[in-house]
Amino acid sequence: MKGSEGNNTPAVYVNLYLANSSTLSVSGRKVVLSQQTGYPWDGDIAITIDQNKAGTFALKLRLPGWLQNRPVPSDLYRYTDNQRLAATCTVNGTPVAVSPSDDGYLTIDRKWKKGDRVVLHLDMQPRTVRAHYKVEADRGMTCVERGPLVYCAEHPDNQFDIFSALLNQQPRFTLGQAEVAGTEVVTLKTDAQTLDFNGSGKLTASDCQLTLIPYYAWCHRGSGRMRVWLPQDLSATTPAQPATLASQSRVTTSTAKMPALSAVNDRLVPRGEGDRSAPYTHWWPKQGGTEWIQYDFRQAAEVSTSTVYWFCDKPWGGCDVPKSWRILYLDNSGQWKPVEQPDAYPTQPVGASTVSFKPVSTKAVRLEVTLPDNDSAGLFEWSVK
Repeated sequence: MKGSEGNNTPAVYVNLYLANSSTLSVSGRKVVLSQQTGYPWDGDIAITIDQNKAGTFALKLRLPGWLQNRPVPSDLYRYTDNQRLAATCTVNGTPVAVSPSDDGYLTIDRKWKKGDRVVLHLDMQPRTVRAHYKVEADRGMTCVERGPLVYCAEHPDNQFDIFSALLNQQPRFTLGQAEVAGTEVVTLKTDAQTLDFNGSGKLTASDCQLTLIPYYAWCHRGSGRMRVWLPQDLSATTPAQPATLASQSRVTTSTAKMPALSAVNDRLVPRGEGDRSAPYTHWWPKQGGTEWIQYDFRQAAEVSTSTVYWFCDKPWGGCDVPKSWRILYLDNSGQWKPVEQPDAYPTQPVGASTVSFKPVSTKAVRLEVTLPDNDSAGLFEWSVK
């Protein structure tokens, strides 16, 4: 809240709805206001005049853009649910007309006295938002807002691959509650479907309930998947891939801690040169020397092919393709041995680097990488079969 002196009536602007008490100077005179609200979890705001030495002034209450059907002040985003949210307001129980204004405020101009109470209600139904069609990455996708908050789907709340979820064409949302990092938050739940390939390679759809949390609250419950933009058109879906030998393996490395290590067997690969949408891991800032990543299988398996998608961010970054690499396997005596009769080990900066070799039956394999002398290296994905 802040006081302002214009050419005519002095004004007090309320731009942020938050429980607090403020002492202001309005035309050099003391005004004390207190605000009671649960915002942003609900849209009810009560403002009390605790002290007024300024007499008449204009109380200007901000009406957010989302309340006026504008996610942002441009055509970058638009609401798609045809809802029309509204605001209501009373002063000491008497209704005040609320209509949009050019400056985005509801103005109440009067002589205020101690104890006057303004109650503002903002509708806060969940809403669906689409991006401008030129935003290629968001085509066919929808994000969800409620009031001033954008929501997301995160792995701890959904016991399925959230990247395989498909929103209903006309989603309906129910409110819930959850605790994230010791703080109570309002959640949203909606019916959806997951698209998966079964063991026979057939695409299947299963009903599910998708839980969303406020976007600001993600990444407090361990590393894992999160998504803000959710597919609503079939063209934007990413069906969950069948489990693979790599995806079901335990992953260990020569390095105590590698960032986003789960990327190596998440079955997500870059779509082309310059694509950074797929997760990746790396050994940066290490240079030179030899590092490894290991898969321990649930049971002995026959392996004859290995494919790596290398991460390279040259010429600006510090990761290049490796100087060399090779595949090793754990033999029956517990010794690590190089695979026999391998093809040449390719190091393509774009696309799949695949090597075939004489089949081995083993419980574990290693990807051994020799880093460049003056750069590090990384990878998007490593598969074996």
